[in-house]
Amino acid sequence: MRSQLLTFAHISEKAALHPDLRLEELCSVEAFAQVAMEWDRLVAACPSTNVFLTSDWLVNWWRHYGTGHQWQFLLVRDEKGRLLGGLPLYSESRFAFGRRYRSLRLIGTQPESPDNLDVVAEESMRMPVANAVCDWIVTVGRQRYDVLMLSNLAKDSHLIKVLFCRTAMGRDEIKVTPLYGCPYVPLPSSFDAYVSGLSKNMRYNLRRRTRQVLNLQGGSEIVCVESAAELSAAMDDLFRLHTLRRAVRGGETRFTVKTRQKFHRTLADTFLRQGRLRLLLLKANSQVIAAIYCFTYGSKVSYFQSGFDPRWSKYSVGMVLMGQCIEMAIREGCKEFDFLRGDEDYKFQWTADVRQTVEVRCPLTARGRNVLRVLEGPAHIKRRLRVLLPEAVWQAAKQWIKAISL
Repeated sequence: MRSQLLTFAHISEKAALHPDLRLEELCSVEAFAQVAMEWDRLVAACPSTNVFLTSDWLVNWWRHYGTGHQWQFLLVRDEKGRLLGGLPLYSESRFAFGRRYRSLRLIGTQPESPDNLDVVAEESMRMPVANAVCDWIVTVGRQRYDVLMLSNLAKDSHLIKVLFCRTAMGRDEIKVTPLYGCPYVPLPSSFDAYVSGLSKNMRYNLRRRTRQVLNLQGGSEIVCVESAAELSAAMDDLFRLHTLRRAVRGGETRFTVKTRQKFHRTLADTFLRQGRLRLLLLKANSQVIAAIYCFTYGSKVSYFQSGFDPRWSKYSVGMVLMGQCIEMAIREGCKEFDFLRGDEDYKFQWTADVRQTVEVRCPLTARGRNVLRVLEGPAHIKRRLRVLLPEAVWQAAKQWIKAISL
């Protein structure tokens, strides 16, 4: 899929204005704390409920990655003060080839990997809220910032639709770049019904490997972490097994760097207390040989990361534990299992349904326009290769890019 370059002059459709809406800026995480419960109630009521837009994800992300940045959270209220929606933004200053520029970005994204983001609002108010947010961006925002850079947006984001309309007056350019395919499973009412929809080969392998693993000599068990006393050791196992798995594949992993480990340990503790954590461990001979790390929110389970001991790969322990995780989601009444980003082959053994995420880059000033032109050089090449190439080829290409950049 090619990047799309659109000029505002080509956009004729106008979003409906709601003059009674007012926009509120929150410029610190402390100010947001005062409305966090109100925000979370709204997130829970949204049609596309997303754990990555909850206050726990956003505040935890800020505490670990927000140093040196400015909280710029936007809320939209009606004339009576009722919260209708908003967008979690922050600002940062960077340099590109000696040029300093100020950008607006989404809280909770890099270096983490949430997906399918959009404005938060109830269904009937999504377009009006997106309109109010975009109106702020192209009036107030462009007086303060040079570039709007929003990653991991849903391809059908209301924010993108309205941004084209609200910025037509500026004759600027928006670039919408495809990022990741995100496979997901619409869950039926029973695991048997789900398995019956898999390929014949997948059904056979899943049932055979599950019997083998659950009847190993010496004993095996699948454990879902349910207490704080178990959590620290379980997270240790997750990071260890993920590193082992990636090492065998010959790829790098950023999931286990110290800052991200600290982030996820804190997040897992919070989600465990709230009943949102699904950390499953597969044990054989009392040793943890596979782990899956997921979040549950509303009727959706989001699969975030996993790992397994390569010495047990002949038993397909990763597949067995994934099957158990999906079965648990169905038993709990969930309607969707979201694999999130990544086109790894194993995900498509479980589903053929995929969503697309995109990145939006929009200059707000003349400086921003120049910066984006510069950034579209090697960064664009690297981003496109990452999306298009298989993992092994990507790792080789990354080394080549690094070599020619020296």
